[in-house]
Amino acid sequence: MAKKPKPPADPWDVQHIEAKAPDAKSVTEARKVLTQGGFGKVEPRADGMGWWVVCKGLTGTYEVSVRRGPRGGLESRCSCPSSKKPCKHALALLLYLAEHPEERPESAAPAPRSTADFESLLRAAFAAPKDDTTRLVLADYLEENDQPDRAALIRAQCELARPADRNDGRKEAAEREKQALAAVWKQIGKIPVGFRGDFVRGFLRLTVGGTKIRSADGFPARFVKLFHDGWVESLRVDWLVKQMVPLYRLVGDLDFRTANMDEDALRVLVDELRPADPETRTRVVRVPAAREALYRALTRSE
Repeated sequence: MAKKPKPPADPWDVQHIEAKAPDAKSVTEARKVLTQGGFGKVEPRADGMGWWVVCKGLTGTYEVSVRRGPRGGLESRCSCPSSKKPCKHALALLLYLAEHPEERPESAAPAPRSTADFESLLRAAFAAPKDDTTRLVLADYLEENDQPDRAALIRAQCELARPADRNDGRKEAAEREKQALAAVWKQIGKIPVGFRGDFVRGFLRLTVGGTKIRSADGFPARFVKLFHDGWVESLRVDWLVKQMVPLYRLVGDLDFRTANMDEDALRVLVDELRPADPETRTRVVRVPAAREALYRALTRSE
């Protein structure tokens, strides 16, 4: 069996990267992607081993990432439907990073763990999603700890959620919400392709579908940090990915009602994502109606 060639001393050598192309046309097309300026901001991946970017292609918007391989080389991935490996978008990102070393941001040091006070207040809010008091107490904590925009959003959306006859200042609250939303979205940046999200009572509710990423490591570090920092209260997914369980455990309300779940998937929920488990923030787990009886039976048997 022939030995695999060793990666070059410099994996960012442009000639070596172009040699990765499946054909000469792919190099030409990759260069065209670069000249058209289809890339967004290059960001570090959550695993600290590479970089991630959104690329606007001719027929869609794709997520492209590059990571360091176990042998020191470079591995690339793209969410586009092309059968070529690497596709023109991934090849373009490799070339871009090779020619712009200043655009290879490294991951920052791991964020400090949340304080016990914050974690307690956050879990109280997740446990009582319709209770204003827990959210407003958390908002006070956030404002006192340099997160005024996030605090303002919680307060404004809680006020707007109250019955109209109890809220004479809806117009002012709506304006505060608008300003807070603009500031908060600017802070957290764009949500990756395949996710949809909006803010309800101060927290993100995300729905995911259509992304090829099957591990949190493949997301930009900025996005994964939203889960750790308690921004995401609700997550609705149409499949269960075991590698994503560490992120699921940071969410208060998990909705798998549209997922195709077999008994093994239900056992993962029972083992890893029990409501009120002190090791997680999870307070509600929703399963498909056809699986509710089995899920409850498995839960009781544990």
